[in-house]
Amino acid sequence: MQRDRIEWVPETADYLSYLPPALREIRDFQALADAINPELITLKQAINKVLNEQYVQTAVDTLAWREQLLGITASSDETIEFRRERIIERKSRKPPI
Repeated sequence: MQRDRIEWVPETADYLSYLPPALREIRDFQALADAINPELITLKQAINKVLNEQYVQTAVDTLAWREQLLGITASSDETIEFRRERIIERKSRKPPI
């Protein structure tokens, strides 16, 4: 079962929606929104990536680090889902302190 990435923060941006209706019609603010919206989207994608890496079920980049902590040696032909499940299983085996 492949777990998809969770979108914690919607990755859409509309800077003008944060402004009062009177300011939305001004060309300068519209031009500003055209410049800011891509940056907002990039920021929201980065936030989602950080939040997804916090959990084994949605992690991708931190799997190698987690495997190293648990003493697991992964081979290159293993799928991400298999690696995630192995980490979860290994953590489940440890008794609580």
